[in-house]
Amino acid sequence: MLYGGYDKVGFIKRDLYNFCHHNKVETVAAGDAQTVISYLTECRRRDPDFFFDYKTDEKGHFKVLL
Repeated sequence: MLYGGYDKVGFIKRDLYNFCHHNKVETVAAGDAQTVISYLTECRRRDPDFFFDYKTDEKGHFKVLL
């Protein structure tokens, strides 16, 4: 059985910050545009009235919709 106080946790607040920051960097490194598209797709899945659209050029870069 484990017990004790916060001093027995084994990591400090900065360790948690570093873990979260590293996780965020990995997510963005996977493609920040793809992260946004995935988020918006999930919003659309949850709410059928939610709408978004995007276009890309031949290189896969976002194009401005007018």
